[in-house]
Amino acid sequence: VYKRQMQVIGELAEPLPGERTVLRNEESALGRFVADIMRQRADTEIALINAGSLRQGLNNGFINEMDIFSVFPFEDTIVTGMLSGKELFEILDFMVTEKIGEGGFLQSSGIEFDIFDGSISNLKINGKAVEEDRGYSFCANSFLTGGGDGYEMFRNIKNIKNTGDTVPQAIVEYIKREKYILPGSSKQGKK
Repeated sequence: VYKRQMQVIGELAEPLPGERTVLRNEESALGRFVADIMRQRADTEIALINAGSLRQGLNNGFINEMDIFSVFPFEDTIVTGMLSGKELFEILDFMVTEKIGEGGFLQSSGIEFDIFDGSISNLKINGKAVEEDRGYSFCANSFLTGGGDGYEMFRNIKNIKNTGDTVPQAIVEYIKREKYILPGSSKQGKK
């Protein structure tokens, strides 16, 4: 197993920094990269992952499985479901009021928003304004959907499904498939 984990699975064109102060305070290339892979794997409109689950960055150059498990050393699975626009606002407002600077700050894919005076504004999913009563497909890591980092509101969301795919497994398989990774130009989309 160790020998397999040390084999090169791909190459990263640019580093994906994993500084704790960045991951827990703002959108980061590493967070977006992981969330993009989760969203593509789950085929959802958005992906959310708590910054505390990302433990270090990736250097440019050759990558092996051990590198990925150093970035994300947990066996969290990818969970899918439907969120209303209102529920998404509640989750992001909780992040802005309670989690900036902490492990519960969310890294994401498929959404964009502004933070103004401690609240969320101009929330868009794939470039379109979020409607509070509309449902949106999402995926997140199982720690988050289990109420981790204080996100208890995930426990009230109906139609949650655990895919059984672990986050590190999805990252490894993506890199093996793509071979040469140029962050920010991935096929699965950007914020």
